[in-house]
Amino acid sequence: MHRIRNALARYLGHVRSSPTQLATFLMAAWFTSNGPVALLIYPNFSMHPTQSRTIELLGFIPVTVNGWHALFHLITGVVGLFCLRTSRTAARYAGATAVVYAAAGVLGLLGGTSVCGMMAVDTFGNWVHVVEALILAGISAATVASNRVRHNSIRPATYATQEK
Repeated sequence: MHRIRNALARYLGHVRSSPTQLATFLMAAWFTSNGPVALLIYPNFSMHPTQSRTIELLGFIPVTVNGWHALFHLITGVVGLFCLRTSRTAARYAGATAVVYAAAGVLGLLGGTSVCGMMAVDTFGNWVHVVEALILAGISAATVASNRVRHNSIRPATYATQEK
């Protein structure tokens, strides 16, 4: 038990090392939590988009899922939880996952009730995927911008000390 507690403390220490890692952790935890919840709602892995279940969250938000949708969130979330060791890997995960979620959102909007005939979705869920992609892209872009600012502010001092 002591080893698990120490490993968890180290992990949480890494997560809190930078705003990028913390923001990415929150998104990865969100995706990971959606996986088991969606599997509980409807665990069917049928390739037919009508083989899905829609529930009304809070009485008015439609959530349409099937096993493939659950797996999509679970995999992208768990991968994210493993990519938090450094700010660079967290930003790379955020950027790559933004592309995946944007593609899923757009393909879902074009496909109507499914993404590529596999993942059951609804219009509201497709827009949620697009918003999640925008959040992830923002995390990645903010990290790149802050690294540029930091790099440019450090660079002149480095050159000044090398010239002496």
